[in-house]
Amino acid sequence: AVPGVGTATVDVNDGSGNRTVGSIAFGQSTKYASIRSGMFRWVLKGGSKVLAHGTSSVGDGAYDILIVSEPATMGVKMIAYRSASASGTATLLRMIHAAPELGAPMFMIDDDDLAERLAYTESTRYYSIPAGLHGLSAMKPRRTTVGAPAFYDEKGLRFKRGVAYTAIAIGSRGQRVRVVRLVDRGGPLTRPAKLASMAPAPRSRSSW
Repeated sequence: AVPGVGTATVDVNDGSGNRTVGSIAFGQSTKYASIRSGMFRWVLKGGSKVLAHGTSSVGDGAYDILIVSEPATMGVKMIAYRSASASGTATLLRMIHAAPELGAPMFMIDDDDLAERLAYTESTRYYSIPAGLHGLSAMKPRRTTVGAPAFYDEKGLRFKRGVAYTAIAIGSRGQRVRVVRLVDRGGPLTRPAKLASMAPAPRSRSSW
């Protein structure tokens, strides 16, 4: 999720030797790779140049792992988010905020709130949504004027039955804000939160 890097490779070492997970560009993801649970080292390379490196850790299960900007140090960091799978015919969705210049925006699916304020690098829980076409958007929390522009607004995104998704908002340093959707794996999430539980209280037109 770090713009300006170009195409890079990600190497990991879980104690059994270095290996390359994959080659990715901004807004892309690799295939799942199997590593040992526990601490591992990672290196982000552009060609033969080391762009960033560090350590992280994972437990048992599947993870969505993001390399994101760290504004405080002007560097990058890696964050692991444990992922789940949908149980039966459910459709699940969670949101991760990886666009630092947005601050803590409100994320919505259609007309329902996914998060009223989501801080940078934070994730929502998984929510159950109807399968089919939906729109995702990001905007200032409880915007005060009607018609204020959204940071991001995309309609007609298809979500399939029996699939768990992670939607990651990316974009900074002049890159347009976009959402990358990943199909998650992991242990079944048998009791996801319902979307209706997030619905905001009715608001008057003057407060919208």
